[in-house]
Amino acid sequence: MIKHYPGYFILSVSNDTRQKIPCNLNIPYGNGDKSKLDIFGTDLPTDAPIFIFIHGGYWQEGGKDLFSYVARSLHHNGCKTIIIGYTLCPQCTIPEIISEIQLAVKACLKYALENKSKSISIGGHSAGAHLAISLFPKFYANLTNDERQLIKSIFLISGIYNLMPLVKTTINEPLKLTENEAENLSPMFWNFEDIVNTSPKFS
Repeated sequence: MIKHYPGYFILSVSNDTRQKIPCNLNIPYGNGDKSKLDIFGTDLPTDAPIFIFIHGGYWQEGGKDLFSYVARSLHHNGCKTIIIGYTLCPQCTIPEIISEIQLAVKACLKYALENKSKSISIGGHSAGAHLAISLFPKFYANLTNDERQLIKSIFLISGIYNLMPLVKTTINEPLKLTENEAENLSPMFWNFEDIVNTSPKFS
């Protein structure tokens, strides 16, 4: 990779983060090769708040190792960071990725409950924001009360909420979405009213 290319700098900072911040890497939460997560801030108090990050890349690019840098400022401010890796298209479908993310978040919630963590926040960028919002409302509604009480906030950064314009682009070649599938997977067409009305955390 060319050293002046922005991606080189990001990878360099992420590599440095893994060296300097106490962490537990490549913890499996599923059976896939990329179904692993990294926990940063293992030196912090056991009950420290947790930020879960889901990376983007149009569901087909990137990986958790590129985004280790996210943990730097959070660690400085006393917050653990869990970065989720997941299988990419075309090795799987977007619904399968959503299921993977749900499995990963369940593992994070189990970890948080065992450690009596103060709170969990969930964030995602681009396709990662789509995967983050896909946890609501159905997945969230099926959590236990203790699990729901842990989740305090969600941060959606430059998310993709309407997948239909992607169908006729080259981005869709590995995704293989039909128009109906793209519509069903588009959060802008979902009903979040129940979450807004029933959860004080999202009102």
